[in-house]
Amino acid sequence: MIDTFTTSVAPALPTQGDVPALLRSGSDDGFLLVRGLHPLLYATHDGAATWHRSGLHGVLALATADSAVYAVTARCSQRGCTHFRFARASASGGAWTVTRLPFVPDGSVLDLAARGTGVWLLGTRAGVEAAQHDVLARSTDGGRTFTTGPGPCVPGLGGELEPTSGGTVWAVCPTGMEAGAWRSTDGGVQFAPLRTPALVNSAELAPSSPDAAALVGNGSPDRILHTADAGKTWTVATTPRRASFVPWLEFVDAKVGYALVETYPNGPPASQ
Repeated sequence: MIDTFTTSVAPALPTQGDVPALLRSGSDDGFLLVRGLHPLLYATHDGAATWHRSGLHGVLALATADSAVYAVTARCSQRGCTHFRFARASASGGAWTVTRLPFVPDGSVLDLAARGTGVWLLGTRAGVEAAQHDVLARSTDGGRTFTTGPGPCVPGLGGELEPTSGGTVWAVCPTGMEAGAWRSTDGGVQFAPLRTPALVNSAELAPSSPDAAALVGNGSPDRILHTADAGKTWTVATTPRRASFVPWLEFVDAKVGYALVETYPNGPPASQ
């Protein structure tokens, strides 16, 4: 359990716009990504004692795994994005290897995930009308080669992938009015929908193992749920206080997880 925190000097970050995303790799290497029309990427290799601006520009998505860091970049303006590229490098520093993406997206709504030497890229292919699914590109060799196929989410709306092994990939996908949760056991080739309570677009899913995960509907319901049988059944997790909103939920290993929780100031409404 974490009892105390120490402060570190952060790089100069915007005071408005998207909340910076912090990704770590090992104990000393970490990355700060500020998304937006003009993204900013910073890196540290000494445990956040110092930060430097990355030479990689236009970063839309970032992921780390197995001492490697992966990114999707593009040239974006108010009219859209072009020149999409996939980049990979050692998380401890060094030159980026830049190649073309396995498919051309229709915009900046992308999700990039990694686990071990597996890399997954979720997005909507440009120029495809009336598609029922988005596109999922899968790599088993650290992003050197990819295979593409249908993804679990709705085109244009994005989604979040959460791999727990090379074979098991969980996903939560907004649908416009609600959201759905999915799980794959073959590395993302096929996904099966999970039976869950009704979810809203801001639902958060955090797996801790191939069979266990926590889920919060953020409104329907607002309680944190847990499954230990790959989503067949869900139980209400015990929490110190009832949450009104959970913007962040994550496990660091199979048993330890953390959540950033907004609670009701005077307790939950009597009707709940």
